[in-house]
This record gives sequence, structure tokens and C-alpha cells, in this order.
Amino acid sequence: MIYKDLLKISIYFITVKLFVDCVSQIPERIYESSMTGNWMTNVLLYLCLNLSVTFLLFRFNNYLVNYIFSKKKNYLIDDANLSSVIWIAIIICSYYIIITTGFSLIHNMFSTFNVDFTMIEKVTSLIISVFLLLFSNTIAKKLSNE
Repeated sequence: MIYKDLLKISIYFITVKLFVDCVSQIPERIYESSMTGNWMTNVLLYLCLNLSVTFLLFRFNNYLVNYIFSKKKNYLIDDANLSSVIWIAIIICSYYIIITTGFSLIHNMFSTFNVDFTMIEKVTSLIISVFLLLFSNTIAKKLSNE
């Protein structure tokens, strides 16, 4: 792995976190839209913007990092293939989300004792992260087209 791969892992980490945060906020956005009737900005525009940024980061991450660091210096060992870089980023991000959201959910459960949209968002985020962790290898292979 070289430093370029670590930068790619960081960008994929941010992309996965953005995706999980976007999907976990959908129930709250739908509820707010049903109350105000503003579906276009609350749900559709929010989803389109976040999913398009996520898609662009996944699609053009390699190109941007290789363009910025055009010299290929091998600082560590070998080059890692793209699927292993994505796989590592998904695993690290999933564990990060599970740990931080889990502690936050436990704190909210014992401090408020009621179910609100922040608790639903955290539970949804935990469920998505567990599924990402379980299927990380398959997702990485599909995203890297290997």
C-alpha cells in the first residue's frame, strides 16, 4: 500500500459515511414533508444531491488521486488493488459508525426514555452499517468491477 491508497481509503470512508447519514435521515425527511407538504426540497432534492455526490466520489476518486499524485513512489509495500482499498474503507467506516452511533444511541435511550426521530435515525444507521460490514467484500468487488 502506498500513501495514495491511504488517501483513497479516506475519501471512500467519507463517501460511505455520507451515504449512511443520507439514508438514515430519510424517515425524518419524509415525516417533515408530510407535515409541511414540501416534498421537492425535503426529500427529492436532498436524496438527489447526496446520492449524486456519493456516486461522483465513488466514480472519480481513483482518477482524482492519481491525477494529483502522478508520480508513483512506493513508500510502504505494494500497490493494493481497488477492491481491497474499497473493502478496507467500508470496514473501517462501518466499525466507526457502529461504535460512535451505538454509544450515542445508548446515551439517548437512558437520558430521554422516549422514541424520537434521532433514535430512529441512529437505529437505521446501525442497521445499514451492520449490513455494510456483512456484505463489504461483495460491495467492494461490485464497485471496483473486478
